[in-house]
Amino acid sequence: MKEAYDTAVARYDEYAANPIGTLELDLDLRTLSQPRFGTDTLERIVFEKFSLGHRGIAAAVSLKDATDDLKLSIDYRNNLISEFQKRPPTTPLERMAFYVGAYMNESVDLRFGHNLDALFHQVDDCIFFSMLLADELLALEKKLHARNSWKYRLNVPRQFPADWSIAREQGLIGRTMLIG
Repeated sequence: MKEAYDTAVARYDEYAANPIGTLELDLDLRTLSQPRFGTDTLERIVFEKFSLGHRGIAAAVSLKDATDDLKLSIDYRNNLISEFQKRPPTTPLERMAFYVGAYMNESVDLRFGHNLDALFHQVDDCIFFSMLLADELLALEKKLHARNSWKYRLNVPRQFPADWSIAREQGLIGRTMLIG
């Protein structure tokens, strides 16, 4: 979604610099469905059921904040899309300028671009804090397993680190994800 928006902005800028011919842009005016996060349950488990340590608690709280921010940005985008559809600019060029955040009629509206940038970074934040939390949970499991190994003589399955390589190879994890 971000790549398509950046391409639309670049194409609009090229056309604005040399307005020859016609400009056709696909405006991505799809609303986003609100994902369901189990952060309330996770927060309750982290604070009430076991001691995760300061890094784990910070990761859980940061994950909760990141998912709340993502929900707000999705709601904002959906409201922005419905507002755009209710009162669209009159000409196709004005619609494109409104969408890409270009000057038109002595005004500029950067809400689409800023919202898309926020969505992009907030998804990365959710992934990052989820990865941190997964690492902290694994460290806690190893610590508990080592401390109570005599209780685990019945071959309780061990936990293994999450494998993020497939997500990294497919570009699903942003450039700033350097942990694990």
